[in-house]
Amino acid sequence: AAKLAEMEGKLEATMISYTQLTDQLATLQSAKEDTIKQLHVKELALKEAESNIAATKEDASKEMTELCNAKCATEERVTVIESNLETEQLAVKELGRQLEIAEDDNARMTGKISAFDGIIQDLKFRISLITKEKEEVLKSLEN
Repeated sequence: AAKLAEMEGKLEATMISYTQLTDQLATLQSAKEDTIKQLHVKELALKEAESNIAATKEDASKEMTELCNAKCATEERVTVIESNLETEQLAVKELGRQLEIAEDDNARMTGKISAFDGIIQDLKFRISLITKEKEEVLKSLEN
């Protein structure tokens, strides 16, 4: 009877440990999915930033051509066009900075996903050990 109570205690502890690890695994898998979603959002933002940079560069190029064609125009017109060009160049720099940030975020998210994969593998291994121990306890209780 004492041995049975001891085995039941071990079984209960194993079940609690198994439940905790299963909950941890679910939490990590959810975090992994959230991270993947965040990565997808960052990738979309990166693509949009690249598109915006290309469009901004094209716009800046067009304005540069207009500036050359308007060279003979009044000084006031030249000043306005140069001001617009500077604004566009600042926008290109800002988009370039945003692109670098998005690439850094992408690399960081990829690292997190890899770390989560390692943790999940470790938890799966632990669960398999606990399941095996549970089966052994159940088997010994049946005997």
